[in-house]
Amino acid sequence: MAKSATSKAHQKQLELIYNYLEEDGWSMAVQPPDTDNPYHRITADIDAEDDDSEVLWKIELSLMPITAANLTDVSIIQCFIPLANKFTTLLKPELFEMLVKINTNLPIVGFGFMDEFNLLYYKHNLMLPNNFTDTDGLILSESLAMIAYLISTFTTPIVQVATGLKTMRDSIAQMQHNNSFS
Repeated sequence: MAKSATSKAHQKQLELIYNYLEEDGWSMAVQPPDTDNPYHRITADIDAEDDDSEVLWKIELSLMPITAANLTDVSIIQCFIPLANKFTTLLKPELFEMLVKINTNLPIVGFGFMDEFNLLYYKHNLMLPNNFTDTDGLILSESLAMIAYLISTFTTPIVQVATGLKTMRDSIAQMQHNNSFS
Protein backbone atom coordinates (compact mmCIF):
# COMPACT_ATOMS: atom_id res chain seq x y z
CA MET A 1 0.00 0.00 0.00
CA ALA A 2 1.23 3.51 -0.84
CA LYS A 3 1.85 6.08 1.89
CA SER A 4 -1.36 7.95 2.68
CA ALA A 5 -1.75 11.73 2.53
CA THR A 6 -5.00 11.36 4.49
CA SER A 7 -4.70 12.24 8.17
CA LYS A 8 -5.75 9.71 10.82
CA ALA A 9 -8.67 12.00 11.77
CA HIS A 10 -9.86 12.08 8.15
CA GLN A 11 -9.48 8.30 7.86
CA LYS A 12 -11.76 7.94 10.89
CA GLN A 13 -14.23 10.44 9.43
CA LEU A 14 -14.26 8.52 6.11
CA GLU A 15 -15.09 5.38 8.09
CA LEU A 16 -18.07 7.15 9.70
CA ILE A 17 -19.22 8.43 6.31
CA TYR A 18 -18.82 4.96 4.79
CA ASN A 19 -20.91 3.39 7.56
CA TYR A 20 -23.65 6.00 7.32
CA LEU A 21 -23.94 5.76 3.53
CA GLU A 22 -23.89 1.96 3.60
CA GLU A 23 -26.69 1.93 6.19
CA ASP A 24 -28.58 4.42 4.01
CA GLY A 25 -28.54 1.94 1.12
CA TRP A 26 -25.54 3.02 -0.92
CA SER A 27 -23.28 0.26 -2.24
CA MET A 28 -19.89 1.23 -0.83
CA ALA A 29 -16.24 0.19 -1.28
CA VAL A 30 -12.92 1.29 0.23
CA GLN A 31 -10.10 2.51 -2.03
CA PRO A 32 -6.74 2.67 -0.25
CA PRO A 33 -4.01 5.05 -1.42
CA ASP A 34 -2.05 3.92 -4.46
CA THR A 35 0.74 5.24 -6.66
CA ASP A 36 -1.66 7.47 -8.64
CA ASN A 37 -3.66 8.83 -5.70
CA PRO A 38 -2.17 9.30 -2.22
CA TYR A 39 -5.54 9.77 -0.46
CA HIS A 40 -7.80 7.24 1.23
CA ARG A 41 -11.09 7.15 -0.68
CA ILE A 42 -14.45 5.48 -0.52
CA THR A 43 -16.72 4.88 -3.48
CA ALA A 44 -20.48 4.75 -3.83
CA ASP A 45 -22.10 3.03 -6.82
CA ILE A 46 -24.59 4.75 -9.09
CA ASP A 47 -26.74 1.97 -10.51
CA ALA A 48 -28.87 1.90 -13.64
CA GLU A 49 -32.48 2.87 -12.86
CA ASP A 50 -33.89 -0.34 -14.31
CA ASP A 51 -31.17 -2.74 -13.11
CA ASP A 52 -29.58 -2.41 -9.65
CA SER A 53 -26.89 -4.91 -10.63
CA GLU A 54 -25.56 -2.60 -13.39
CA VAL A 55 -23.16 0.00 -11.99
CA LEU A 56 -23.01 2.98 -14.33
CA TRP A 57 -20.55 5.13 -12.37
CA LYS A 58 -18.71 5.24 -9.06
CA ILE A 59 -18.70 8.37 -6.93
CA GLU A 60 -15.25 8.69 -5.40
CA LEU A 61 -15.28 10.44 -2.00
CA SER A 62 -12.17 11.75 -0.31
CA LEU A 63 -11.53 14.26 2.45
CA MET A 64 -9.24 17.08 1.41
CA PRO A 65 -6.89 18.85 3.81
CA ILE A 66 -7.74 22.47 4.64
CA THR A 67 -4.80 24.75 5.22
CA ALA A 68 -6.73 27.77 6.53
CA ALA A 69 -6.13 28.09 10.27
CA ASN A 70 -9.63 29.39 10.99
CA LEU A 71 -11.36 26.33 9.46
CA THR A 72 -10.25 23.75 12.00
CA ASP A 73 -13.70 22.32 12.75
CA VAL A 74 -14.66 21.43 9.17
CA SER A 75 -13.44 19.27 6.33
CA ILE A 76 -14.01 19.34 2.60
CA ILE A 77 -15.33 16.14 1.10
CA GLN A 78 -14.65 15.89 -2.61
CA CYS A 79 -17.13 13.96 -4.74
CA PHE A 80 -15.51 13.00 -8.05
CA ILE A 81 -17.04 10.87 -10.81
CA PRO A 82 -15.15 9.96 -14.00
CA LEU A 83 -17.87 9.83 -16.68
CA ALA A 84 -16.25 9.18 -20.07
CA ASN A 85 -12.80 9.18 -21.62
CA LYS A 86 -13.09 7.12 -24.79
CA PHE A 87 -13.99 9.57 -27.54
CA THR A 88 -13.52 8.55 -31.18
CA THR A 89 -14.20 12.16 -32.14
CA LEU A 90 -14.06 15.09 -29.73
CA LEU A 91 -15.39 18.53 -30.59
CA LYS A 92 -13.89 20.54 -27.75
CA PRO A 93 -15.47 23.95 -28.50
CA GLU A 94 -18.93 22.35 -28.60
CA LEU A 95 -18.16 20.29 -25.48
CA PHE A 96 -17.02 23.34 -23.53
CA GLU A 97 -20.03 25.41 -24.64
CA MET A 98 -22.37 22.59 -23.59
CA LEU A 99 -20.63 22.31 -20.19
CA VAL A 100 -21.09 26.04 -19.58
CA LYS A 101 -24.76 25.93 -20.62
CA ILE A 102 -25.47 23.03 -18.30
CA ASN A 103 -23.30 24.03 -15.31
CA THR A 104 -24.77 27.54 -15.13
CA ASN A 105 -28.24 26.06 -14.65
CA LEU A 106 -27.53 23.25 -12.18
CA PRO A 107 -28.38 23.39 -8.47
CA ILE A 108 -24.95 21.92 -7.68
CA VAL A 109 -22.09 21.95 -10.19
CA GLY A 110 -20.18 20.65 -11.89
CA PHE A 111 -19.29 18.93 -15.06
CA GLY A 112 -15.77 19.40 -16.37
CA PHE A 113 -13.16 18.09 -18.75
CA MET A 114 -9.47 17.30 -18.11
CA ASP A 115 -7.43 17.59 -21.30
CA GLU A 116 -4.46 15.60 -20.01
CA PHE A 117 -6.66 12.54 -19.43
CA ASN A 118 -9.24 13.22 -22.15
CA LEU A 119 -11.73 12.84 -19.29
CA LEU A 120 -15.28 14.09 -18.88
CA TYR A 121 -16.04 14.19 -15.15
CA TYR A 122 -18.35 15.56 -12.49
CA LYS A 123 -16.89 17.05 -9.31
CA HIS A 124 -18.51 18.69 -6.32
CA ASN A 125 -17.07 19.64 -2.95
CA LEU A 126 -19.05 19.80 0.29
CA MET A 127 -17.93 21.26 3.57
CA LEU A 128 -18.86 19.09 6.55
CA PRO A 129 -18.17 19.51 10.25
CA ASN A 130 -15.50 17.21 11.66
CA ASN A 131 -17.89 15.91 14.32
CA PHE A 132 -19.91 13.98 11.71
CA THR A 133 -23.53 13.39 12.76
CA ASP A 134 -26.52 11.65 11.23
CA THR A 135 -27.74 15.04 9.98
CA ASP A 136 -24.47 15.51 8.12
CA GLY A 137 -24.85 11.99 6.73
CA LEU A 138 -28.34 12.84 5.49
CA ILE A 139 -27.06 16.01 3.81
CA LEU A 140 -24.28 14.02 2.13
CA SER A 141 -26.58 11.18 1.07
CA GLU A 142 -29.15 13.59 -0.40
CA SER A 143 -26.37 15.48 -2.20
CA LEU A 144 -25.10 12.22 -3.69
CA ALA A 145 -28.64 11.36 -4.81
CA MET A 146 -28.88 14.76 -6.54
CA ILE A 147 -25.48 14.23 -8.16
CA ALA A 148 -26.56 10.78 -9.37
CA TYR A 149 -29.67 12.34 -10.91
CA LEU A 150 -27.67 15.12 -12.59
CA ILE A 151 -25.08 12.84 -14.16
CA SER A 152 -27.77 10.37 -15.24
CA THR A 153 -29.69 13.23 -16.87
CA PHE A 154 -26.88 15.19 -18.53
CA THR A 155 -23.98 12.86 -19.34
CA THR A 156 -25.51 11.41 -22.51
CA PRO A 157 -26.45 14.81 -24.01
CA ILE A 158 -22.97 16.16 -23.21
CA VAL A 159 -21.27 13.16 -24.85
CA GLN A 160 -23.57 13.36 -27.88
CA VAL A 161 -22.61 17.00 -28.45
CA ALA A 162 -18.91 16.37 -27.71
CA THR A 163 -18.74 13.56 -30.27
CA GLY A 164 -20.83 15.28 -32.93
CA LEU A 165 -23.71 12.80 -32.74
CA LYS A 166 -26.09 15.71 -32.11
CA THR A 167 -25.92 19.45 -32.31
CA MET A 168 -26.20 21.35 -29.08
CA ARG A 169 -29.57 22.74 -30.19
CA ASP A 170 -30.96 19.23 -30.92
CA SER A 171 -29.52 17.76 -27.73
CA ILE A 172 -30.96 20.53 -25.57
CA ALA A 173 -34.33 20.34 -27.33
CA GLN A 174 -34.61 16.69 -26.27
CA MET A 175 -33.61 17.28 -22.64
CA GLN A 176 -36.09 17.46 -19.81
CA HIS A 177 -36.58 21.08 -18.69
CA ASN A 178 -35.01 22.23 -21.97
CA ASN A 179 -36.46 25.73 -21.61
CA SER A 180 -33.88 26.35 -18.85
CA PHE A 181 -31.02 25.85 -21.32
CA SER A 182 -32.02 27.95 -24.30
